[in-house]
Amino acid sequence: MSNNKVEIIGKIISELQFNHCYNNKKYYNFYIGTKRKSGFEDKLLVIICQDLLLNLSIKNDCYVKIIGEFRSKNESNEEKNKLLLFIFCKKIKIFSEKIEEQNKICLNGYVCKNIIVRKTPFGRVIADILLAVNRNFHKSDYIPCIAWGNNAQLLLNSSIGDNLIIEGRIQSRYYKKESESKIAYEISVLKIKINNIFT
Repeated sequence: MSNNKVEIIGKIISELQFNHCYNNKKYYNFYIGTKRKSGFEDKLLVIICQDLLLNLSIKNDCYVKIIGEFRSKNESNEEKNKLLLFIFCKKIKIFSEKIEEQNKICLNGYVCKNIIVRKTPFGRVIADILLAVNRNFHKSDYIPCIAWGNNAQLLLNSSIGDNLIIEGRIQSRYYKKESESKIAYEISVLKIKINNIFT
């Protein structure tokens, strides 16, 4: 089983833009929109290698299926560090017409920060998790996850170093900081496995 697998079907909602160059290959980015059952559209950043773009026409409003990994990257400037979260595309398929949207992720990682368990004003239990997911070349991705209800209760006794297998969806959340609108990403946990027990 892969430590980190994402499957997204949605609509491209931005232009293709150059992102960076690595090992003499160019990488590009775009945003994909995928709707929840509530109708809210999650806006997700995708980074893709030039090799996957050969003979493809990536344009606004076309529907695509993307298989890849959810990765993190530290971006730093003189003032502060920022954790950039994005989908690293490994496979892409373009559809000629609208199809049913999909947002699935499966992660196998380790708790790398004390889990914060709290309650909403209505008494619902929420757990905030930072999961370290290993990948090749001794690198790790650090992915924030949020669990609710029974899944959150299950994490009350979890601690740093615990191995978790999580299934869920990638969601975007908008907030304001110093009157500037920003976007944050997290995994909304649907299933969680600890010590071989699925909730």
